[in-house]
Amino acid sequence: MRIIQGVHVDGRDKRKRYWKVPERLELLKMKTGEEAIVATTEGFSRIVITKVINSEDGTVHWPGGQLQVTQEVMTTVNQTIDQKFINRKEKEK
Repeated sequence: MRIIQGVHVDGRDKRKRYWKVPERLELLKMKTGEEAIVATTEGFSRIVITKVINSEDGTVHWPGGQLQVTQEVMTTVNQTIDQKFINRKEKEK
């Protein structure tokens, strides 16, 4: 499972937040600097991706803590297939 870290484009706040990539979007390319659309409590919002993290259980770990990610990405703005990700998943099997 991939988790993305991002910042809101509209300047709502400058805090970096986390969203998990659902299985239906696993084949889309998501990299630093691209935009994605996410669902928030106030509606849909555009974010700029600052980091892409691989996680087995949907949790972000760091020294001294962890965070369970519950919100999901809706889609990416630039929808292209990520062949490198597909090839890496096939090698793991």
